[in-house]
Amino acid sequence: MLRDGRAIETRRLEMLNGDFVWLDGIRVPLIPSEGQDLEGIANNTYRNDLMIIPLSWMGRPLTRIEYFPMDNPNASEFASAFGNSGVGTTNNGMYLTGKRDTGLCIEYHFQARFRLITEAPFLAARIDNIEYSWFLNTREAKPGGSLYVDGGQSYRS
Repeated sequence: MLRDGRAIETRRLEMLNGDFVWLDGIRVPLIPSEGQDLEGIANNTYRNDLMIIPLSWMGRPLTRIEYFPMDNPNASEFASAFGNSGVGTTNNGMYLTGKRDTGLCIEYHFQARFRLITEAPFLAARIDNIEYSWFLNTREAKPGGSLYVDGGQSYRS
């Protein structure tokens, strides 16, 4: 078990950058989902679902990610309907891009729609309503969040 702070941080960054976790000495692939909303049920206690997805079997990939083409005619027509000339696409339609100018500040916006395709759905599993306490979350800007900057509750208070 790691006890040194630097070793723990190095291990954490190694797992974060490599998209895996160590489980009983075995390197298990993991796809983190930072973009998923957390359903808070109490202070620093959350409820979410766990999805187990088969990535490969004997060297054959079983899962892939596809994207909805944002440069399709319907999306282009919708963007041009409001006269917004700053809307475009990039990466062969993978991302819809836009910008908003508020004088001295330019905000860039990116949007994409992905879906996960698995060739062997009978090997996948989902466990609903797992409740857990998370004390090392990053601070968030949402005023209603339990780790709101200068408000709410956190593991430091």
